[in-house]
Order: sequence, then structure tokens, then C-alpha cells
Amino acid sequence: MLELALKERIGQENIKAYISKRKNDAKSETGKNIHLQKGLRTYMEYCRDNQLVSNRGFSAWHRYPTQQARHKAEQEQLEWAIAELNRTGKTWIETPGITVKKLPPDENYDHVQHLINHVNHLRNGYAHGNTSLYAEVLQTFEMVSEFINQLYLISNSVSDSE
Repeated sequence: MLELALKERIGQENIKAYISKRKNDAKSETGKNIHLQKGLRTYMEYCRDNQLVSNRGFSAWHRYPTQQARHKAEQEQLEWAIAELNRTGKTWIETPGITVKKLPPDENYDHVQHLINHVNHLRNGYAHGNTSLYAEVLQTFEMVSEFINQLYLISNSVSDSE
């Protein structure tokens, strides 16, 4: 769904021009040829480079600092529990619940780049199948929905102002 939306929104001519420019820029900067395909990653990079999507448009970007804090607290609690079990010789220990205050977004965390780096692997897993089940499937649907909504929100805003 995401790949189709990207292709429809960006168009063949725009992606061809983008790939050509990237190749020419790389050649002039490094003297080397780079290989770019009209694949999901390149389309997503086009969106990033043309400000069609932003970190702020993704719920996961807003949740990231709080999730990281929760993960850190859970890890510290696990380490404490293991040390306590080893110290006391017990085989079971009760741990208190973890409460994490909601944190503001981290301006240094580039969620769009994270998606560019990882969505292709996720897409291939869904497209070609594998033996794993992902608990984060709802987050995948959320991300795809938010990505597409950003693409077409900007498109509609431009169309409305013309």
C-alpha cells in the first residue's frame, strides 16, 4: 500500500529526475557512480529530501522518548531483580510496576531516517512471508497510514492553494 501511494503521489518523471540528480551529485562529489533503483527506499528518500513527510507527522516519533525511558526502567528493574535473586538465593521475586512520565519528543531523533533504514526489510517480510509474527503489526499500519496521510495532505494543500 505504501509503495503504491508513493509511486502515485511522486510520479515516474519526478523519481527519474531525482535519481538522475542524486547520481550526478554523487559523481561530482566523490567521482564514483552510485546505484539507485526506483524502489521503496528511494521513494522514501525522495519524500524526505522534498519535505513531503516530517518527524512530527508520526505518532511513533512523539512516543519514542517515553518508550525509551520505559525500556530503560524495565531493563534496570530486570538487572536489579536478577542481582537480588542471586544475592538472596530466592527463585522468585515480586517487582513493582513501572510508571514513566510522558516525555516531550526528542528533536535529535530522526524517525523519518529510521523508517527509510528499516521499512524496506519490514516490507519484504510481509511481501515474501516469513516464519515470524510481529507484535508491532498495528504500529506498522499506523506508520503506513501516517506516511500516506502526510503525502496527500501536502499534495491537497498545494492543489487547494493553486
